[in-house]
Amino acid sequence: MSKLELVFVPAPAVGHLVSTCKFAEKLLDRVERLCITILIIRPPPPWDVSIDAYIKRSSSAPEGRRIQYITLPQAEPPPAEELAKSIENYFSLLIANYRPIVKEAIISNKWPDSNPKIIGLPPSSVLFLCFGSAGFFEPPQLIEMAIALEESGVRFLWSIRWPVDAEPTKFENLLPEGFLERTKNRGIACGWAPQVNIFAHEATGAFVSHCDWNSTAESVWHGVPILRWPLYAEQHVNAFQLVNDLETAVKLTLDYRMRKSDYRENVKAEDMEKSIRCIIDSENPMRKRVKAMGEICRKALMESGSSFNSMGRFFETILDS
Repeated sequence: MSKLELVFVPAPAVGHLVSTCKFAEKLLDRVERLCITILIIRPPPPWDVSIDAYIKRSSSAPEGRRIQYITLPQAEPPPAEELAKSIENYFSLLIANYRPIVKEAIISNKWPDSNPKIIGLPPSSVLFLCFGSAGFFEPPQLIEMAIALEESGVRFLWSIRWPVDAEPTKFENLLPEGFLERTKNRGIACGWAPQVNIFAHEATGAFVSHCDWNSTAESVWHGVPILRWPLYAEQHVNAFQLVNDLETAVKLTLDYRMRKSDYRENVKAEDMEKSIRCIIDSENPMRKRVKAMGEICRKALMESGSSFNSMGRFFETILDS
């Protein structure tokens, strides 16, 4: 029986690449004759380093032998002023510029027919802060966040990213003087972080998130409650649903907008500290709801579960087309 090949083109960010690879691995588990090609749109430095590291790890795994990773040539980026206007429109224009390159890669590259450590800490005691590959804050907001973390007294792992058009700098230059030294025994500030691995660790107790769909699904899957802080795109809708419909998140802000905006106000340290104490509280009933939601997610992937059946129908549709 001949091989069947699928091609995926994830958005240019490591979070999208990870979820695409995990989905690809699930498909490979189900279909022996399937091979998958993932075309990589490289983000600008320093974000490309985390993508290289992830591809290297994934390629060495058993499933990696049936996944072909191809890094696409760089396309002409949209004008820088488009990024200042709207990050969503900027990435839409960027992806549109890659269409002819993707088409050529598919034609030319057919398959031949053949992390930061949180070890040893108490369960559910660490607050994880991460806002995706494209999520960042201006220095005044970072200072408010640092004050809240220090005053709350919680253990934390904080992933801090820079804007696409900014030069990386030392964390000491962004945060209050002496903050890292005063919190070194209970906190870590880092760049990119292996998000899924952190969620899976028993020490992770809560997640301060921009509420994109990948992060939301991964957090709920592992039973980790969310402190919502949406930044752009569909994240505000997701955040509203998490708090008001699913009751798996604590509200912090729904009005914040990334980059300069007439509609944005910095979240104050005292408001953030209050929300942190609420979500990290071991007696908060939300913890049980999120754990129960995670069990529902796992059952959906088991044989005869809703996601299991949907994946089967998805593959049948491909075979019939």
